[in-house]
Amino acid sequence: MKSLPANLSVQLRVLVRTGRRVERLQRLPDGTIVVDIRERPVDGRANVAMGALIARTGGVPKSSVVLLSGHTSRHKTVSVPKSCYDRLRTILPVADYPDQ
Repeated sequence: MKSLPANLSVQLRVLVRTGRRVERLQRLPDGTIVVDIRERPVDGRANVAMGALIARTGGVPKSSVVLLSGHTSRHKTVSVPKSCYDRLRTILPVADYPDQ
């Protein structure tokens, strides 16, 4: 995977919650994106599902969402195009606490 130049990409802090009934994104006041996905963290499937959900919501190809760190952690750092970041900031409401 090829990453974008620094001036065209943004790094997001992401908290992934697996095994959820409903797939969705939420934004916390500190800017962290909470990603709820159905997949379990087995053989990297949760990471793929997280990237696909962020890409679909942000309106960009899956290949443009790059996992930078946290491959085996719930807390991750992801690089996305600036256009995806702008869209996520616009459409995701800010939640005080992520829904349980």
